[in-house]
Amino acid sequence: MDFYFVRHGATAYNLKHRLQGQCDRSDIPGIGDMPLNQQGIEEAGIAADTLSEMRPAPSIVVSSPLLRARQTAEIIGNALGVQVETVDGLREMFFGARWEGMLMSEFKNHTFIPPLEYTDQQTGNRYSIRTGDELRRYHKSTEPAFDHPAHPGGETKAVACLRMTKALDECVENFKGKHSAICIVSHSAILRFFLSSRKEYGGNCTLSTGEVAHLQYAASEG
Repeated sequence: MDFYFVRHGATAYNLKHRLQGQCDRSDIPGIGDMPLNQQGIEEAGIAADTLSEMRPAPSIVVSSPLLRARQTAEIIGNALGVQVETVDGLREMFFGARWEGMLMSEFKNHTFIPPLEYTDQQTGNRYSIRTGDELRRYHKSTEPAFDHPAHPGGETKAVACLRMTKALDECVENFKGKHSAICIVSHSAILRFFLSSRKEYGGNCTLSTGEVAHLQYAASEG
């Protein structure tokens, strides 16, 4: 089955470099689920144009329920004249309610007291993380050793990637025989973790807002 992965269009939080995650779960006053800004609306339209030229073209759009993804999916679905559905497993990685909506610069300057401790599941090596900047470097790494540190109260990369894989497996199971190509609208971090783990993209695969990536996927591979 052909999957076309789309990162949602830009929001005000993207431009301000805030940790966006699942902001509908944020504990920070005034922070919430953000809509697309004008740039994001235009990016969603460009993604729709790109998808309309794909063969096979997607005949359904499946989206994260977060507002920025859902709006992107609706723009694409309307342009292609296809159905849009939401799947909770396609949400962005959860960074922890205390941190979501925080400026990235503030998080990087945060000091963890006591330091965060975690163990590499394969080697047994112990790691100590003292600052937000250090944690973000681990977070961006594609090394398997760093699949398990998480923002306090949030998901690990391993957990988020497994959640994405299960959601895609369900799409294959639910839509086989009905759709040969599916558009998946999701988010930066969880798409990066999933696509970077695939041999087709090996290494660090980071999508810009509104960017499209193509992958043939079968549930048996997940």
